[in-house]
Amino acid sequence: NCRFDRSKLDHLIIMEGKLSGATFHAASVKGAKLCEAEANECSFVETDLEGANLEGSDFKACDFTNANLRRAHLYGCDFTGSRFVGANLEDVVFASSVLKDVTFEKCRLARANFSGADLTGATLSGCTGLNLVTTDAETVGAEALKP
Repeated sequence: NCRFDRSKLDHLIIMEGKLSGATFHAASVKGAKLCEAEANECSFVETDLEGANLEGSDFKACDFTNANLRRAHLYGCDFTGSRFVGANLEDVVFASSVLKDVTFEKCRLARANFSGADLTGATLSGCTGLNLVTTDAETVGAEALKP
């Protein structure tokens, strides 16, 4: 398992990388491009991923506690079983992502886009800014997003 704790990895580009089990505690990964990556069971606690493009990547059972994902592009990702506690998810694009059994607790969700996402079994509690975007009826499990 790789450790990138407290590393400065801004604008890093990794395509189809294997990062499962890695830790990124308090790392800066702003504007990075990690597309089609396999990053299951990773820890992104207090990681700054603002503006990152993580399209099509797998983040199953990851911990995003107090992470900053503001304006991150997470289209078509699989976050099954992951935790977002105290995370900044403002302007995040979760469109067409799998968010099964994901925990959203005390997150900032202003303008988050969940269009076409699968939210089956997801829980949401204590979050703010619930003026989020769901532009189509295909968002599965959208009842989790109701205050």
